Amino acid sequence: LADRSAFDLRAHTQGSKVELTAYEKFDEPREEEVLVIMPNKKALGMSFKKNAQTISNHLENMCEGDAMDMKTKLDAGETFSLKLNCGVDTDTFAITPDMVKIYKEVQKKAGQNFVPSVIEPSFGIGRIMYCMFEHVFHTRENDTERTLFRFKAAVAPVKAFVFPLIQKEEFDVVAREVSGYLTKEGLYSKIDTT
Repeated sequence: LADRSAFDLRAHTQGSKVELTAYEKFDEPREEEVLVIMPNKKALGMSFKKNAQTISNHLENMCEGDAMDMKTKLDAGETFSLKLNCGVDTDTFAITPDMVKIYKEVQKKAGQNFVPSVIEPSFGIGRIMYCMFEHVFHTRENDTERTLFRFKAAVAPVKAFVFPLIQKEEFDVVAREVSGYLTKEGLYSKIDTT
């Protein structure tokens, strides 16, 4: 089992810009205190030009702890240093009190949107193969440089190889006969006469 939490849905939402949330309706409407973050897009645009939209999106999606830290600094009249990855480098942007409003208000809600957590019960072929390779991987006691796989006969894809020792037509004929006998007995084999 893989407990993927909500990683996949959040990643798809971020990439596709489509909300992949579920809605839970409450039995009765309730009042909740919610955090409101309102970026001043005009002020951000004048100060940060091409990065304004990225900064605005980041501000709107801040977690409550970070937003409240920013609010504390801004309410004290200080600037807040916001670090963001814009392209290749990490840039620092000075956010001033006029660029964003952060406050809490009580709102009446009939339900809530949430990103569901996902338990992925898949066990695909890749994981099976990895486990098999893990169990059959060996090194020799005296030679740790060379490694090998020791497959059990039941999982080995080829059970036998037939190689003539000398490259002559009469030995190739014998090799084909041996391979034919093995196949008749139900033992999958390959032949190499090159």
